[in-house]
Amino acid sequence: MASIRERKNKDGSISYTVVYFLNTQKGRKQKSAGTFTNDKAAAELKTKEVEYLEQKGTLLSPNKVTVEEFFKQYAPIQAVDQEWSPNYYADVKRYMKNHVLPELGHKKMQSLTSLDITLLFNELKKRKSDSPKYRRLSMENRPCLAGSTLQLIYTILDSMCKTAVKWKVIEESPITIDKPSLGKVEEAK
Repeated sequence: MASIRERKNKDGSISYTVVYFLNTQKGRKQKSAGTFTNDKAAAELKTKEVEYLEQKGTLLSPNKVTVEEFFKQYAPIQAVDQEWSPNYYADVKRYMKNHVLPELGHKKMQSLTSLDITLLFNELKKRKSDSPKYRRLSMENRPCLAGSTLQLIYTILDSMCKTAVKWKVIEESPITIDKPSLGKVEEAK
């Protein structure tokens, strides 16, 4: 349940504080609040949002876990649960290390957006392959990443985000784009 506290400031303005309690990942209650100056409507809207999320059971305590930290927790557990082969597990770690973590590893899971995912895949579609079979070629003559590589990265991120929702790290998955096709990728410029 959320409540609104009205307070008169020294300068004569009125501020409205929305107060509510979150369950932390350690099972404790944590007081949380948001303040709105001279905007009772925004405070009431926030109250309704908090109550709706409480009702749905998706009101999450803010946490600071990054994409990289979450991946380090997620990968070993998924490898056992999904019975990944050692080769597949190595591929997953390599693709994340080479393609995803440099771009998104520092971001907090809760602040990850569909725009971040879209921009990542737009960049990956243009990225030149670093496959050993192309290393003899100059960078400008190398092909872009294969469609199968993009699909594997998509599958990893999609599964990771769905697991984060299930584990209540994030409210909803930021993956809103379609899975990349196996067809030809655009040439890098």
